[in-house]
Amino acid sequence: MLFNDPKTFREDMLQGYAAAFSDYIVEVPGGVARATETPAGKVAVINGGGSGHYPAFCGIIGSGFMDATVVGNIFTSPSTDDVYHVAKSVENGSGIPNDQLDQAFTHGINKFNVGTEFFQLYYDTLKDFGQKYGSEGNIFDFPSYCQPILMDYLVKKLELSKF
Repeated sequence: MLFNDPKTFREDMLQGYAAAFSDYIVEVPGGVARATETPAGKVAVINGGGSGHYPAFCGIIGSGFMDATVVGNIFTSPSTDDVYHVAKSVENGSGIPNDQLDQAFTHGINKFNVGTEFFQLYYDTLKDFGQKYGSEGNIFDFPSYCQPILMDYLVKKLELSKF
């Protein structure tokens, strides 16, 4: 058997991964974080996903990469509680404002959903650009075409989350 109890797969995986790479990462509630303190003045950057990819997300933590990774259960997004705890573990006063995190996750705003919505909007905008201009379209015109659409979306989302 390659793993223990399927109910504790995520926890077992994170414990083993953190033990194997303890010079680089530490286990924190909800995921893993850099083993060293986030440098003062650096915005903390986190990523995350389900455990279906095993520790793939965990492998991009370190100097010049992510500061932490939030790990959900198998094929599920991480909970907002896990995102909150992992973010707080690497925030060092310069990036993830605690009061805004408290407010955002208390009200259930899930930033991973915003990212996937934004990607879908970008894809749809690219498709619309192609349909509107066809072979006459110039790819260098795309940024000026999509900027108002994408910025309008982001402004609305930021207003909703009060960031």
